[in-house]
Amino acid sequence: MTNNECKGPFEGLLVIDMTHVLNGPFGTQLLCNMGARVIKVEPPGHGDDTRTFGPYVD
Repeated sequence: MTNNECKGPFEGLLVIDMTHVLNGPFGTQLLCNMGARVIKVEPPGHGDDTRTFGPYVD
């Protein structure tokens, strides 16, 4: 087991994540935290649109 693998109720489940922008990736992150193995599929070149978001200003 590597450092980025978790054990949990979804251990052994494989999730193909084709979501983008906040809600979908957050949901698959939760599945990963509960033990699922997640493969994230992103558009070639720039990846997920969330990577271009800047920090929020108070």
